[in-house]
Amino acid sequence: MSSNTVIPGIKGQPQPVGAPSMPYPSTLHSNPTAIPGVAGQPGIPNAAPQGQIFGFLFSVSKTMAGEFWPLMLGANTLGRGTGNSIVLAEATVSETHASIHVISRANKLIVYIKDDKSKTGTLLNGELLRGEADLKNGDIITVGEQYELYVVLINAHDLGLAEKPDFAPANPAMFVPSGNAPFMQVPGTPSAAQATVVEGQSGAMPVGGHTIIMGGPEKQF
Repeated sequence: MSSNTVIPGIKGQPQPVGAPSMPYPSTLHSNPTAIPGVAGQPGIPNAAPQGQIFGFLFSVSKTMAGEFWPLMLGANTLGRGTGNSIVLAEATVSETHASIHVISRANKLIVYIKDDKSKTGTLLNGELLRGEADLKNGDIITVGEQYELYVVLINAHDLGLAEKPDFAPANPAMFVPSGNAPFMQVPGTPSAAQATVVEGQSGAMPVGGHTIIMGGPEKQF
């Protein structure tokens, strides 16, 4: 395996040089590693994220190898139940615990969190959350008694980031147009409407039977 890169803390994940830095499950391994927040993976029956990514939640509460979940446009539900957008499988987390709402309007990003009548409560920067509260970069959310989640928010407009009209895929034969967003479509994978969305990953590869979509027009409501 001299040509493979091994990521410390990730089991069974030899990764070809030049592949995306994000670990992904592989059917070549009998014990693949599941990526939190990405659907169609062993032990993580989350609903497939749809639309544009506006940030992430990051945690080392379970393992110092780290876990992360994308924050999508609209409502992102957090809880122990497998029907949530973000599944936090920890005993003190309620079945449906809290929700993070992401709104993009006129290039302005509005993000807020609310506790959904959880049994153990939700803390924002160490303070008990009552009602709703705005979220900003660097906030720390405590869900239940153990899960600490670091908030990363990305407003592409404020950062001066945008789609590149002359973006040229390395292998054009594997890309087909989907509105304004190029994406990889390989045989046996679902359509773009069913695909798992992961932005910012070069050399996109299929994850858990879904297609990785890169970029895409901003959605507003």
